[in-house]
Amino acid sequence: MRPLKDLMPVLAHDVASSIDVPPFDRAAMDGYGTVASDLAGASREKPRSLRLEAAIHAGDAAAPVISPGSCVQIATGAPIPSGADTVVPVEETRREGESVLFFKEIQTGSHIIRKGEDIKKSSAVFPSETWLSPARVGALAALGFEKVEVFARVRTAIAPTGPEVIRPGRPLGPGQVYDINTFSLRSLLHAHGAAPSTFDIADDSLESLERILEEAESHDLMVFSGGSSVGEKDLLVDVIERMGKVFFHGIAIKPGKPTLFGEVRGTPVVGMPGYPTSCLMNAYTLLIPLVRRMAHLPTFHPPRIQAPLGATVRSHQGKRHFLTVKVTGGKAVPAFKSSGAITSMAWADGFIEIPEDTTVLPENTPVTVILF
Repeated sequence: MRPLKDLMPVLAHDVASSIDVPPFDRAAMDGYGTVASDLAGASREKPRSLRLEAAIHAGDAAAPVISPGSCVQIATGAPIPSGADTVVPVEETRREGESVLFFKEIQTGSHIIRKGEDIKKSSAVFPSETWLSPARVGALAALGFEKVEVFARVRTAIAPTGPEVIRPGRPLGPGQVYDINTFSLRSLLHAHGAAPSTFDIADDSLESLERILEEAESHDLMVFSGGSSVGEKDLLVDVIERMGKVFFHGIAIKPGKPTLFGEVRGTPVVGMPGYPTSCLMNAYTLLIPLVRRMAHLPTFHPPRIQAPLGATVRSHQGKRHFLTVKVTGGKAVPAFKSSGAITSMAWADGFIEIPEDTTVLPENTPVTVILF
C-alpha cells in the first residue's frame, strides 16, 4: 500500500450514485411548511391565518401530515411533511399563539429542495481520471463514500551526473559546482504529480550509470540531468542503448538541444541537459506534460498574458526557441543570460515561444508570455 503522500487526488474508477441526493424533500430555509393554495391572496393588509400543528427540525425521522388550513414550523434541512407543498420564509410570517399569520402569496414548490435534485440515484457522477477538487470530494461524501481508489503519484528517480557536481552544504573544491537540477526538478515535478526520489550523483562511468538504472528499476520514471550531450564522456546514451532503447537523442530547441528519451526494462528514461536553465526549461515544456499524463492529471494550462517585447530578439532558424522574460513596465523584457545561469529562470516571470522559422522579433512585437 502506498503512503497517502504518494497518492494523487485523481479518481481511478467511474463513480455512479447509489442514492438520491438529497434522499428526501427538504426545506431550503427556516419557515413554515404549508399548502400553497391556503395562501391565495395573502398580503400585509390581508394576512392569512393557519393553525400551527408542530415543529420539525433537521434530523427528525418522522413528520406530521399537513392538512389544508394548517402549517408546521420547519428548520433548514428538515424533511418536508406529507401534504405540504411549499415553505414560507419566516420573515414573511408572524407567530400568534397557536396560529401563524402569512403576509405573502407564494407559489407551489417554493423553497423546497426536492429528493434527487442534486444527484439522481443511478446517475453517472464522475468518470475515471477526474481530479478531485474539494467540492468533488464533498460530492463523494454526499454519496456516502468512505473511500475511493485514486491513482498514485509517479515515482520519479532523479539523478544528476558528473564528477564536478556536489550536494549543497559541502565546501566547493576546485572545478566543482553545486547540484542545482535535483532541487529545481524535485520541486517542479512534485507539484505536477510526481513522487520524486533523489539518487546519488553519478560519475562519468558506465558502471555508475548502470547501477543507478538498476536501483531505479522499481520507479515509474527515471530522470538524469547532464550526461546526455555528445561529449566524449557523456555515456548515458550508450548505457540506455545497452540496457534498453533510445527513442531520440537531441531535439531542435533552444535551450535544451541534447535532451534524450529512452526506455530501460519498461521504465521511461529522460536525459535532461546539465545546464540548469536548459534543464528546468525542458522540464516545463517536456517533463510536465509527461508526468501529468502518467499521473492521469488533466493537461496543464499555465496562465498567459499579452505584452510587447522590450527589446529586439534574434533566434536561430530551424530551432524552436524558449526565451525567458521578465514582465516590467508592461513589456516582456528578455531575461536570458546563458543556459548555465539559473537566474535566467529565477529572475524571469515566464517565457515566450519563438517558432523555428522566425529569426528576428523586433522590439514592441506583441508576444504571448507563458507565466511560470
